Amino acid sequence: MISGRKYAIIAALIGSIFAFDSFAPIRAQIPVLEVQFEQGKARVDEPYRVMYETSWTGPADQFAVLSAEPGTVDWAATRLVDTRSRQEDGKFFITQTIEYVPFESGEFEISPFVVSYFDPAQLEDSSNASEEDDATELPEPRVLEAGAFAIRVRPNLTPYYLPGTIALLLVLSTVTAYGAMRRKRRLQAAGVGLAVPEPQTVQSALNLARQHRLDGKFYEFYKELVRAASLMVPGTATRTLRGKLEADAREVGYRGTRPSDDEMDGVLRDVERAMRQNPSTDA
Repeated sequence: MISGRKYAIIAALIGSIFAFDSFAPIRAQIPVLEVQFEQGKARVDEPYRVMYETSWTGPADQFAVLSAEPGTVDWAATRLVDTRSRQEDGKFFITQTIEYVPFESGEFEISPFVVSYFDPAQLEDSSNASEEDDATELPEPRVLEAGAFAIRVRPNLTPYYLPGTIALLLVLSTVTAYGAMRRKRRLQAAGVGLAVPEPQTVQSALNLARQHRLDGKFYEFYKELVRAASLMVPGTATRTLRGKLEADAREVGYRGTRPSDDEMDGVLRDVERAMRQNPSTDA
């Protein structure tokens, strides 16, 4: 049997062990330093940024973090871009961003990054000691270190691509403009979009056809002759003449055939002869 006195002592010892374990994480809590960077993004003459984030669980005043200075390297210009802090889900974060602007391409090493910090308890102990010793000496800060890592800096091809891209855009715009001009000419040759009033008589169609011939608009010349034939009273001879004129118009308008003067004189005479032979034609 365990006496009452011995039982009380054992219970007290067990309770003190559990109490020590419950406070151990608080005493063991120290800041954590993490590094964030993008692989494969470093290029010559372009900013490349590395972020070092110090964090701990607890309030902002639990630790005092000193501002860090980036180390110098012989392959890039370095600077501290900014320092930011935030509170999130019971944790406090301090992020320091270092910028590298590489001078050359190749394989390089980002130097180790050291963050110094104080525990407020250190500062309090130092303050008490300074009161006793009449001295104002700060304690040595504690440090966190992010190890070195390698990066690959790629050549910056923008100065080479830019002139070529501009030249390509100029060529494409020129080709597009030339294509649009040719299409417009084809449409004009096909009579699309012409605002010329339609002749109401065979004679007026013939007069307009002669004007188109003088202007060098040979497709329009044949189109007006087709119109003149269509204004005549339908008949076998008229249909045959109209079919021939439509075929000639297609040759000129879509195949680019340039009719001779003899050919144009001949079709004019054919239309005039058909007009005279058609007694119902309103000339």
